Amino acid sequence: MGWVLQKCLWVYFVLLLQIQRCFGCLEEERIALLEFKAYVNWTDSEYGYGLPSWVDDRGSDCCGWERVLCNHTTGRVIHLSLDDIRGDCSSIWYINFTLLSAFEDLQHLNLSSNWLDGWINNEGFERLVGLRKLEVLDISHNQFNSSILPSLGALKSLRTLSAASNDFNGSNHLEGIYAY
Repeated sequence: MGWVLQKCLWVYFVLLLQIQRCFGCLEEERIALLEFKAYVNWTDSEYGYGLPSWVDDRGSDCCGWERVLCNHTTGRVIHLSLDDIRGDCSSIWYINFTLLSAFEDLQHLNLSSNWLDGWINNEGFERLVGLRKLEVLDISHNQFNSSILPSLGALKSLRTLSAASNDFNGSNHLEGIYAY
């Protein structure tokens, strides 16, 4: 009879863990989103729209925040819509991609319309290589040039790239990626 009790306790423990995971985002991802918000607001606080639902409150579930979509089973962020987060401004912005490296299950990232011209030294697209599930990347309507293409080619899971309205020159080819 002891093994039945052990088995029941084990099943109860596993179910408890699964139920707990369904009720919110992972703490490391919540912190990463707050760090990204602070970076955006610090970089260009005069023009930034901010992200009002992204609050630094222990009880706040980042899966319920605007522009964030999570997997309901795992609680991991799978979609970030960070398009036009700086508002109507014309100043160039340099992104720190390391701030996005915590999102291991991220599948879709939209960074369009932010006047992005590049990244902080050693914090470029190569930092996104760890995002092994990233399939869709939208960097359209920014100021990137062709120098970013080798870094984008390193994103092996990338299937769709939207890069319209940037400063690309010449013929560009990224094998296995649908680019528009």
